[in-house]
Order: sequence, then structure tokens, then C-alpha cells
Amino acid sequence: MKTYRGICCDGKLAVSVTEGTNYKFVRTLDPSPSQRIWNHSPDGFNWGYEGSGPAQLALALLLDHTGDVNMATDLYQSFKRDVVARLPQGQNWELTGEAIDAWMAQSAGSGVTGAGAGLTKP
Repeated sequence: MKTYRGICCDGKLAVSVTEGTNYKFVRTLDPSPSQRIWNHSPDGFNWGYEGSGPAQLALALLLDHTGDVNMATDLYQSFKRDVVARLPQGQNWELTGEAIDAWMAQSAGSGVTGAGAGLTKP
């Protein structure tokens, strides 16, 4: 299962993607695939509020996690409000694939209203 980590260093933001339980670095989450679908933020990702950078991150996370363009585009604005906007602004964070799955399951059962369950601050 994937784990996503937001990294804030010297005012620069990045999101890493790891796989499995040993947390071996796999890659940096690239905003380009999500920007080809909807370019909210040419400058890339952000978190901790409801804006264009968090919208881009929400779309990128769901697209990467599910691999489903339709699902990602249907859910990302709610995911932004429920999860990405609640990540600690200007700080590092961690979001597991299991937490994304739990949010999606809760959203499906309640008309797309989720909770930020599973979020941790490293």
C-alpha cells in the first residue's frame, strides 16, 4: 500500500510516494498528470487550506491512488475540503493509502462527505 508524505523544507513543498511497509522512497508525486486533467495550480501543490494548490494536490493524490480519472475528478473537491485542507499548513504530514480508501468508502456511503481519518503528523 502507498503512503504519501508532504514535505515542507525552506518554504518549498513536495510530496513523496512510498510503497510497502519499509517506507522505501519510490518517487515524488508529479503534478503534471493531474494538471493535464485540470490545471488549478501551475505552481504545484499546497495544503492546509481550501485553494488552488490544495485542489491540485487532492486531484493528484486521488488520481495516483486510484488510477481512475473519473473517480478522481468526481471526488477531489470533497477530498480537498475533508482531507487536504486539514493537513497542517507549512508542516510535514503523512497520509496512508488505507486512509484514502477509508475516506472514499465513507464518502460513497454518505453522499461524498468524508473525514480526515488516518492522517498523521510524522
